[in-house]
Amino acid sequence: MARIDRVLQFLVCPQRDFIGRLDDGRLPSNRLHVGSFATTRLRGTGLAGAPDPYVDTVRTLVDPERPGSDRVRLILDEDWHPNRCDEFAVFGRHCVKGSDGARLVGALEDLRWRPQTRVIRANSINVGSSPRTREIIEEALGGARIEHTRVGVFGVWTHIKVEYLLLHLSTMAPVFPH
Repeated sequence: MARIDRVLQFLVCPQRDFIGRLDDGRLPSNRLHVGSFATTRLRGTGLAGAPDPYVDTVRTLVDPERPGSDRVRLILDEDWHPNRCDEFAVFGRHCVKGSDGARLVGALEDLRWRPQTRVIRANSINVGSSPRTREIIEEALGGARIEHTRVGVFGVWTHIKVEYLLLHLSTMAPVFPH
């Protein structure tokens, strides 16, 4: 069995403006929200006491009671826009710095402050274009060798954001084999 020293788990667009619940038939607040059907598939029904598979899975990965969780580093790829942004002309207003829509969904908000979490706040569909991406990945690696590292990606907007991230991880230093 291969030795695994580090796991980098990327969360792409884990914010309310993308995958927040649309209670009471409410319409999405922006054009980038994945919609009620997709949110229910990802996060469950949202009924009181019902599980939230997305949030529960992420929290399980970093649960200090779970053996091996100390090797997991979360990297949040958050959309993070100033109040005015050229992108809004194409995609509509979303994920404005400090807004409710920019917050993480469910009980994930508290994970942002844990020592094993890193945040890339990008205002581009290509997180690799953020000047801090490489620095954050290397920091999350913590000296672990690439061949002893596993990378996972959970995210929405797979046809754009996730594909760009996967391309970046397989072509830009540090390069992760697939």
